[in-house]
Amino acid sequence: MVGTFYRAGSPDGAPFVDVGKTVTEDTVVCIIEAMKVMNEIKAETSGVIAEVVAENGKPVQFGQVLFQSSLMIADAGRRMLTARRASDRALPSCLRKF
Repeated sequence: MVGTFYRAGSPDGAPFVDVGKTVTEDTVVCIIEAMKVMNEIKAETSGVIAEVVAENGKPVQFGQVLFQSSLMIADAGRRMLTARRASDRALPSCLRKF
């Protein structure tokens, strides 16, 4: 076990992110408690949260998918498009894109 996954900063607090929320590289998406230290986990990429995979208050491991998100790519017209990616090898450990 690496730590415990928490969706919010406090037991009664609102989750950092929910399905449908747009995130950027610096958006805090959850907290992992390890050895009594609360570590804020950032998205490390831009996208939209498609699914919260990990369960609140449950143990998580290195490399475990915590969220799934869709990629956001700006085209020449400055619209945002959702892109699919076949491989998640180079993605941040907390997010898997599809």
